[in-house]
Amino acid sequence: MLALMLLLQQSPALIQSPVRDGLAEYGRKNYDHAVELLLPAIPSLKPGTGAYNESVLALGQSYFLTGKFGDSIPWLEKRVENKPRPEVEYMLVQACLQVGQVDKARAVLAKLYNTSPDSAAAWSLTGRMLVRLARNKDALQQLERAAEIDPKHADTWLMLGELNHSMGQAETAVKQFQTAIQLDPVSPAAWLGLGEALSKLERWTDAIPALQKSIWLNPHIAPPYAALGKAYLRVKSYPNAETMLRKALELDPKNATASNLLQQTLRQANR
Repeated sequence: MLALMLLLQQSPALIQSPVRDGLAEYGRKNYDHAVELLLPAIPSLKPGTGAYNESVLALGQSYFLTGKFGDSIPWLEKRVENKPRPEVEYMLVQACLQVGQVDKARAVLAKLYNTSPDSAAAWSLTGRMLVRLARNKDALQQLERAAEIDPKHADTWLMLGELNHSMGQAETAVKQFQTAIQLDPVSPAAWLGLGEALSKLERWTDAIPALQKSIWLNPHIAPPYAALGKAYLRVKSYPNAETMLRKALELDPKNATASNLLQQTLRQANR
């Protein structure tokens, strides 16, 4: 936006032009009007000039910000080709993922993070982005490929475990969390995931030590205390359940899960 404002201030020759008006409309967040003005005007600009770079960026972002992701891609690509900027490349990745151009998104991510498009890191990064978009099946494909390329990357197995657990595949998630732990035994997130997946399978006595280890590694967040409290409740260890759930609420007073479980614990313990 700063570059756009400087361009408008320093280019009096554009004052009456559709380009200048289009950039001004973009600056005012009138994106549809910016598209109407910039689209026919850009062909008159010389590629590589400041006016061209800012115009194609404004056009690409206007399309993106109005949800026209497919239309935004060629213009964001032109900006990246002429004058790369990390935030523009990231927007291009998001646009590609929104319209299912996953391979193109992975290639842009690889360039952005200085790795190869065929590397485990690139597949893993793409999977992470797809998780954020709730594209779980596509994310699973990317993460599984990352694990094939580099099976010794703990974070990939952790993400696979979390994804499968969220998709209701607890048995698979348990195995993946266990692999993550083998590679990184001091990962509190992996121990928490393992405990939660075991709890989903109602393997409470197995879940308890996993959740304890998560807490020992990171005692400052509420979820493992709530999960451990639930496990203790299910094995009818009421004093331990109460202690864990009260600790969860101390760390997060608005934790509805911990609050509900604590009420259950007190009722079942006749308190």
